[in-house]
This record gives sequence, C-alpha cells and structure tokens, in this order.
Amino acid sequence: MNQTKLNLKELESLTSYFLLKIRDKYGDEISLKNDFYWDITENELFDTYVVPTNLTIGQISDDIQELNRLVNREEAISYDLKRLSVLLKVLSIEFSTIL
Repeated sequence: MNQTKLNLKELESLTSYFLLKIRDKYGDEISLKNDFYWDITENELFDTYVVPTNLTIGQISDDIQELNRLVNREEAISYDLKRLSVLLKVLSIEFSTIL
C-alpha cells in the first residue's frame, strides 16, 4: 500500500487561505447552524468495506470550549487535533459557497 504524503507548510497555507476567505466575508466571529454531530470511530472511518455501527455523538460547542484553552497557552492533548478537524469539517459544510 502506498503512503500518501502531506506537506504541512502547504496545508498551513491552505488553511489560512480559507479562514481568511471566511473572515473577509463574515467577520471575526461566525454563527454555526448545528451543534451536535455523529462521530465515527477511527477503525470504522477508514474501513470503507464495512458500514459503521459504532456511532457516538459529539458537540461542536464543547469542542470549541475545549480548544479555547489552547489560546491561553495550555498544553494540547492529542484529541485536540480531532476537535480541530471537526471544526474544519463544519466550516467546509456551512461555508462551502465562499469561493
């Protein structure tokens, strides 16, 4: 199986680009339409041959609250990256028409 490579500098640049597009159109603070979401375990997320059955519920407002502690320079935990990915997913859905 081939490994997919990801250039982190390019990802950082792309993330900044899209966040700036959203900020330019909507300002520094945005309202999100949804708060709760389905969460799929890592094993099931990447096993595309099996329909996921182990679903849990996540909460966007909780993810935001937990990530806000990083603004105060508190130590990040590995789950924080997952929380951030949820926020990026929400932005990709709710602001897909910015371009």
